[in-house]
Amino acid sequence: MGDAYLSLGDRDEARDYFQRALVRSQQASAPSIEATTLLGVARLEQGLGNLPEAQVQIEKCVGILEQLRGNIKNRELRRAYLSTVQPAYEFYIDLLMAREKQTPNQGYSSKALEVAERDRARTLLDILSEAQVDIRRDVDPNLLERERNLQRQIQVKSDEEFRLKGREHTVKQLADVQHQLESLLVEHDAVQGEFRASSSKYAALPQPQPLGVSEIQGLLDPGTLLLEYSLGTSHSFVWAVTHTTVSSFALPGRSEIEPAAKRLYACLARRKGATGEATESGGTEVAGGVAGCKQAAKQLSAWLLEPVSGLAEAKRLVIVADGVLQYIPFGVLSDPAAPNNRTHSEHVAVLLDSHEIVNLPSASVLSVIRHEDEGRAPTAKLVAVLADPVVDSADPRVNGGGKVHASAAGVQRARVDDTLSVDPPTSQMSRSASDVRPSKDILRFERLPFTREEAASIIAMADANSGLEALDFRASRATATDAALAQYRMIHFATHGLLDSEHPELSGLVFSLVDQSGRPMNGFLDLEDIYNLKLNADLVVLSACETGLGKDIKGEGLVGLTRGFMYAGTSRVVASLWKVDDVATAELMKRFYRFMLQDRLAPAAALREAQLRMATQKRWADPYYWAGFVIQGEWR
Repeated sequence: MGDAYLSLGDRDEARDYFQRALVRSQQASAPSIEATTLLGVARLEQGLGNLPEAQVQIEKCVGILEQLRGNIKNRELRRAYLSTVQPAYEFYIDLLMAREKQTPNQGYSSKALEVAERDRARTLLDILSEAQVDIRRDVDPNLLERERNLQRQIQVKSDEEFRLKGREHTVKQLADVQHQLESLLVEHDAVQGEFRASSSKYAALPQPQPLGVSEIQGLLDPGTLLLEYSLGTSHSFVWAVTHTTVSSFALPGRSEIEPAAKRLYACLARRKGATGEATESGGTEVAGGVAGCKQAAKQLSAWLLEPVSGLAEAKRLVIVADGVLQYIPFGVLSDPAAPNNRTHSEHVAVLLDSHEIVNLPSASVLSVIRHEDEGRAPTAKLVAVLADPVVDSADPRVNGGGKVHASAAGVQRARVDDTLSVDPPTSQMSRSASDVRPSKDILRFERLPFTREEAASIIAMADANSGLEALDFRASRATATDAALAQYRMIHFATHGLLDSEHPELSGLVFSLVDQSGRPMNGFLDLEDIYNLKLNADLVVLSACETGLGKDIKGEGLVGLTRGFMYAGTSRVVASLWKVDDVATAELMKRFYRFMLQDRLAPAAALREAQLRMATQKRWADPYYWAGFVIQGEWR
């Protein structure tokens, strides 16, 4: 009733009902209703211009929300809960920024940044901290056995769903399997909540707290500029943070930024046909190409970057994106600090020309990653590569057919300026199942011949006995889950990727699906499998399609494979934002590893150099071919 009267502009009636609601919610010990009511009171005070009192009320509200969240042991429920209370955090940030505008330089902007951090990637922060402690050690053995049984059932049911999609099936058959799988996942989450509640180690584990501004600055090197974005309904904001300064800038609201970002993503991610023109999945040419992408990038840059000071001085940009901005490779945005852009030159300089670009789900996550790195034991070996799996029983390698190299698969290869040259049909091959998925939702996988070339070029740069090249049938789920992978500093997966944006725990990587006799075998590594890995890697490269995506959950960000590998023990992940081209990816990865292993560049710098070199060649100039891969995590 208070909300209703407030929306009608009757503030006196609204205040009366809010006060009655506060009394009743406190008497009934209903903190969630109390928090909702306090948000209403804060909005009422803001409307009256009483910003200090509005701040008092919203801080009470957020304090209750934080306490409620801390009491939830189930990871999925905790994440879901935080997504439902986003309006309170958004209001809090808006209010603090309004106070900053009203009375500048009183610390309100810095406090708003801290609220944005408190609102971001909290579940990831929790699980990364949890990963450093074996909370299962003191849990009831019966509960652990129940968890293991559920994990086995989930694996069986997931494999059943995967195989059902590979043959003719009815909608009901698929829906039944998916319903059973979802029920198992819910039960598994509940069991994990139980052993967290019963674990003394978990109880003793302090809840990780998001960083304050000075702590964030302490993570940054000279020459590094952190840009943290928060998209809001009426206004959005960006904070520009260096190791010595903090600035904030107001941006347009979500309704303006989101359509522009979606247009840019659509332009960048469209497949290229044999002519090089952008095409939809059915082969129809669409508007776009390099010119279209540049125009879209320039428009988005005007909103997101032009207000920001300090761009010109920064060697490295660390991006903490929000909402749809997580789908955008910031390196393709035009650089407002570039002299030629300010003089309206025909050549539009992009951020990647002058900056390394690194992504983070939150600044606070970096602190946990670095803490984990401090205790990381040195690895004995350099790089492990899993590539060119056998995904079809008709593959010539089945039944002793031997290795079939790319040229035997109908690909004509030639070296031209150190670049692979292929005939047009092969150049359209993508490391994704979805682009070869008919209308009946049947999964079909093609061999990716250039992943073999990719693997060979990487292994050739490693010292003798320091590299693992797992091809053909060895590119298997068994190899991917082998404890021996913990010996390698870098792990590279070159295969198909599957994205389930509705149920990210069912996303994963595809390895060999048949054995040497052509019999089906489990070759799908899903997100739950990845969480159970024990790696010791500085770098994991997911050289497959859409591996950097996931389910976008408000307040949490993209939940998907990248987070799984961070939990499993790696400090940086290279992943893709769209369905990448097989040949272009092989070329990009060859250059990336050359800059790392031969030129001794850090991964972020090596990826930038590889992408810049690709962009200068006519064949690969379109950002579709090189901009889809981004690096998330540690940049040092």
